[in-house]
Amino acid sequence: MKKYQLKVKEIVHETPEAISIILEQPENEIINFKAGQFLTFNFNLGGETIRRAYSLANCPYTEKDLKVTVKKLKDGKISNLLNNSLKEGDYLDVIEPMGHFTPELNSKNAFFYVLWAGGSGITPIMAMIKGVLHQEPNSKIMLVYANRDEYNIIFQTELDTLQQKHPQQLEVIHVLSQPQNGWNGYKGRLDSTKVSEILAKIPQNMPVSQWMCGPEGMMHTIIETSEKLGFSKPKKENFAASIEESAQKKLDENSNTLIEREITVKYDGETYKFKVSPKKSILDAALDQNIDLPYSCQSGLCTACMGKCISGKVMMTEDDCLTDQEMSQGIILTCVAHPLSDDVVIDID
Repeated sequence: MKKYQLKVKEIVHETPEAISIILEQPENEIINFKAGQFLTFNFNLGGETIRRAYSLANCPYTEKDLKVTVKKLKDGKISNLLNNSLKEGDYLDVIEPMGHFTPELNSKNAFFYVLWAGGSGITPIMAMIKGVLHQEPNSKIMLVYANRDEYNIIFQTELDTLQQKHPQQLEVIHVLSQPQNGWNGYKGRLDSTKVSEILAKIPQNMPVSQWMCGPEGMMHTIIETSEKLGFSKPKKENFAASIEESAQKKLDENSNTLIEREITVKYDGETYKFKVSPKKSILDAALDQNIDLPYSCQSGLCTACMGKCISGKVMMTEDDCLTDQEMSQGIILTCVAHPLSDDVVIDID
């Protein structure tokens, strides 16, 4: 993993609760990234190292600098610190872009993209919108963006500008749960009825590609409704962990086979052998041995810790970020993976 100290070039106040942070590229190289990827930030608070992943909101084809957007969370140490105290000219410790929430853009594509976003989940979606508009002239985009009210619509001016510039390619549908008087768009939460109405707008003559990022409940509704109507499951990106209860249930279900086992991990030209105790994930056990494997969220939500199980059997307490095809190929997330056999070998790119 490459690490950088990047200078804050500009801070943009997007809404009363969210800022965008523009970071300068390093002097001696260009950090390349794909639309939909994220940066991981390291913070030291009182001797404690805290990592946070923030999605890149800009287009790698047209924008040189790096841009992330951070929304205040009620009890968020880092989100409040950045919103309240960060200044232009400050430096932030950053790990190179990672993540697989990335469409394979191609000028020959002619897809109908349905992009769902809730709140700050617009960040990676915004990068996709810009990427598709720049790279795929024959594709169309329908963005469905859910927020509390008009004042909390991140990137509103930028979205309006893009829609005016690309009226034949981009349609933006806002859904507000608590709009001001006079709002003529969708009102209330994004429920199955609204999702069904919106999906009915999809033309029959174009292949559909669905992507979403937002609150867990919203994404569950979209997946459930999409599958009922015959659409394939949308690709999703999670921003917050809500999996502790289900994770513990999976651990309990596998308690008989979760014993201390020695595993092998191949990473960055090195081969590591170490033991994993029943209550530790593969990533946690590696970090305990000072093996610096790639990771960010530590909750199975961001895919930064992705690897391939090339031998043996593992169990994951969270796999929503992986497709069925990826799992059939042996792809795992080390931060939520536990060995179930004595011959486990993990290969990490």
